[in-house]
Amino acid sequence: MRNAKRLNRRMFLRQSGAAVAGGLFVLPAMSRLEGASMHSMEKGFEQGLIGTWYGDPDLSRLKGRSVLSSLDNDWSDNEEKGSTWSARWHGYIEAPYSGEVTFVMRAANGGTLKIDGKELIDGWDKTGVHRRMMKMEKGRKYPIEITYNRSRGKSHLRLSWSWPGEELHIIPEKAVFHAPVVSSDIKHVVVASKRGRYYGWPANNGLWTWDGGKEILVGLTDGPHNKEGGFHDIGEPQLSRLARSMDGGYTWKSYDPDNYVGDGKEPEPSPGGIHFGHKDFAMRVAATGYHGTSDSKGRFFISYDRGKTWTGPYRFNGLNEDENLDDVQITARTEYLVTGPMSAQIFMAARRRGIPNHTRRDKPFMVETRDGGKTFQFVAWIAPWADNPEEEECYRAVMPSTVRTSKGTLITAARRRNPFDGDQHCWVDSYISHDNGRSWSFRSEVGLTGLDNGNPPALALLSDGRLACCYGNRTLRQLIVRFSEDQAATWGEEIVIRDQPLSHDFGYPQLTQNADGDMVAMYYIATKERTHSYIEAAIWTP
Repeated sequence: MRNAKRLNRRMFLRQSGAAVAGGLFVLPAMSRLEGASMHSMEKGFEQGLIGTWYGDPDLSRLKGRSVLSSLDNDWSDNEEKGSTWSARWHGYIEAPYSGEVTFVMRAANGGTLKIDGKELIDGWDKTGVHRRMMKMEKGRKYPIEITYNRSRGKSHLRLSWSWPGEELHIIPEKAVFHAPVVSSDIKHVVVASKRGRYYGWPANNGLWTWDGGKEILVGLTDGPHNKEGGFHDIGEPQLSRLARSMDGGYTWKSYDPDNYVGDGKEPEPSPGGIHFGHKDFAMRVAATGYHGTSDSKGRFFISYDRGKTWTGPYRFNGLNEDENLDDVQITARTEYLVTGPMSAQIFMAARRRGIPNHTRRDKPFMVETRDGGKTFQFVAWIAPWADNPEEEECYRAVMPSTVRTSKGTLITAARRRNPFDGDQHCWVDSYISHDNGRSWSFRSEVGLTGLDNGNPPALALLSDGRLACCYGNRTLRQLIVRFSEDQAATWGEEIVIRDQPLSHDFGYPQLTQNADGDMVAMYYIATKERTHSYIEAAIWTP
C-alpha cells in the first residue's frame, strides 16, 4: 500500500526523471551536453534554471513552469505563489575552480541541492544554513537540481559558494543556465486541417513508414467541430482518415480511404496467408474505448500498397478464447512489430467489463502470430493485473508504444493513471522484456502527463541507438520529448517541442525518425490562429 509520503516522493521522482526499480532511486544519466565550453553552451541556451512550481509544499498540485533567474531570492511577500508552495528547478552550473568548492544554502522553509547527480544538501525539512563541499573542475558544466518548499513564515532561498582564495558570495546569474523551453530549431508544419472539422488523436490511429522514413503515413480521427462537444470539441459521426508525406514530414496530403475503419463492414475470420514482411505492408487495428471505434473483440485491416487500399476487417482468430482474456474488452490501438515474412507481434490492451468509464484500468499485453495471421496467441501481460484499488498494479496502463532495441529485447512505454485519485497527475511508465516478450518488468518512469486523463506516449528508436519518448502534459499545455541512452533506464531533460495550445485538448503524438535523421512528431492541437483542432508535425534534428 502506498501512503501519501510515498506518493509525493514518487511524484517528485517522475518530475526529476529518476527511475524507480526494486526500491532503489536511480538518478538520470549525465546530459550529452556535459563538457562543452561556455561559448558553445551559451549558444542556444538561456540564463537561469528551469522547472515547475506546485501549489502545495510537498511537490504536489502542479501549477506551471518556473524560471529561477537568480540564486538570491526572497518570496515572503510574493502574492502569486502565496504562503504554501514548492518548486523544482534544473539546468547546468559552470564550475569556477578546480578543487574543493563549498556550497552554502540558506532556505526557509527547506530545500535540497544536487549537482552531477549527487545530493550535496538535504535540508528539505530543515530551515537554516546548510554547507557542503564538492570537488570540481574549472569550466566544466555540471547538471544541477534545486528543490524548495515554503509551508510557513518567511520565504527565501540563497545559494552561495566559495573556494580557496575566494570568499563566500552568491553564485552569479551567469554561472547557471538551461536549455530553452521551446527550441528555435524546431519547425512546425500542418499535416491536416480543415475549417469546421475537428482532426485529432494520431496515437489512436496508427503510424507507418517506408523507405527509411522518407514516406510517412499517419492516421487521424475526423469529425465536425462542435464547441458544445464537452471535453473534446467534436461531434458525430467520427471518421478515420489518413495523411501521407513523401518528403519526410515536410508536406502532407490527407484522404479518406475506402473500406476502412468505421465504414460499416462486419469483420470476418482472418483468412491467414498474411505477408507481414511485404515491403509495402501496413496493418490497422481497431477495438473499443476510443473515438470512432466500438468493437470489444478487436479487428484489423491490412494493405499491401502502403495504405492506398485496404482489405478487412478481420478477427484475431483464437485470441478472444484465451483464458487470460476472459470477460474483458479489447481496447487496442495500432501497434505492432513485424518479426518475419509471415509473423508479427501485436501490442494491445484490455479492460474488465462492467467497470465505470471513470475508473477504467486497462492493462497492456502482447499477442503473436507465426502462421501468417491464421491464428493469434496471447503471450504475456506487460503490466500485471490487480483488483485492489490500494495497489499500484490496479492503476490504468494503456496505449503501449514499443521498440525492439536488440534481438529479443523489447521496450514499451505506456500511459498511466490512478483512476481513484483525480488530483494525482497522470504519467508514463516504461517496461522491458529480455526474452522477446515472454515476460516483462518495470523499467522507469518517463514523465508526467498532467491531469484530465493525461496523454499517451510515443516511443522511437533512433539510428544512433538512443530512445526518444514524446508525450503531452495537459496541465502545462506542452508537448515534451525526452531521450534515453541506456535503454530507458534513465531519461535526459525534458525538451518542449510545442507549447501554447488553445486548451488542454491536444497531444496524442506519434513519433518517428525520417530519412534525413530528423525527428518527426505528429499530434493534434488547436491554437489562437486555428481554433479548430488540426494535425501538426514538429520536425527537428536530435
